[in-house]
Amino acid sequence: MPGFRTFWLLYFLLVQALCGLGLMVWLSLRPAPDFTTRQALARRYLLTDFCLSTESRHVRHPNFPEWMAPFQDLPGGHEHFPSSSFISPPAGQF
Repeated sequence: MPGFRTFWLLYFLLVQALCGLGLMVWLSLRPAPDFTTRQALARRYLLTDFCLSTESRHVRHPNFPEWMAPFQDLPGGHEHFPSSSFISPPAGQF
């Protein structure tokens, strides 16, 4: 029965390819979304349009602390989230 399995596998792959092609065509025919309100909000609050780092130890909710958090701010403490030393905020922001 290997031929039977191969047939159904190829049939499944063909259906998936056709669904993907149909989705591509449908998305290309849709009108482009209007982002002017979002752009105005981002400009007003000085938000960036993409995230360079997902580190968020300093902004997590206080009810969910890490057990090492009190010791990470010491002068000799090891920086577990080093992106702050590589990525600076935009020059005109401060």
